[in-house]
Amino acid sequence: MKIKSIAFSITLLCLFKDTISFSTTRSDAYLQRQKATLKSGAETSTTSLSMGLTLYGSQGSRSPLVNWGAYEMSVPIEMGDLSKNPHPFGQIPSLTDDNDVLVFESGAILQHIYSKVSPNDSLSRQAAITSWICWANASLDPICFLETPQGKVYDTGLKSPNKRIDTLDEMLSQKEFLVDGGFSLADVAVASYLLYVPQFFQ
Repeated sequence: MKIKSIAFSITLLCLFKDTISFSTTRSDAYLQRQKATLKSGAETSTTSLSMGLTLYGSQGSRSPLVNWGAYEMSVPIEMGDLSKNPHPFGQIPSLTDDNDVLVFESGAILQHIYSKVSPNDSLSRQAAITSWICWANASLDPICFLETPQGKVYDTGLKSPNKRIDTLDEMLSQKEFLVDGGFSLADVAVASYLLYVPQFFQ
């Protein structure tokens, strides 16, 4: 994985206090800025506030990225009973709200959370954030996680050179966040996948 991309994903370390060990040569100043952005993030996964949004997930799935995204957007959620998980395929994460809404797939859930606050953003920023969330699920995921025809993850594609990761690395060398205007759910989506790799393939 490229240096910029590794450092970008390290923002998640302030949210999840797992025992993850990997190195990067990205400047300390960058890391301090990223950590300041998430200085309160470590409380996210245990936050349980009621506002009609219920997340069904666990720490061993992709649901923590939803917790992080909801926290950053100040959208309160509560954790649901997994025995009552409404996901049509019985997978996690999934999310429901009081309006009979069911959302599954982590990217779709992030987008639904973003819809709660997106009217505050310009149309161009909304489009950019939506594009990055979709890119993380559709393009970055298959790079990070190589699967068998049966859907079992067996390795990561980040061990080999990849033009898309090279492009991402170049972007991150020129700016602090993916979308103009500051930290967003675009950063949550992309950084989450990048961090999952060293978690799963140490």
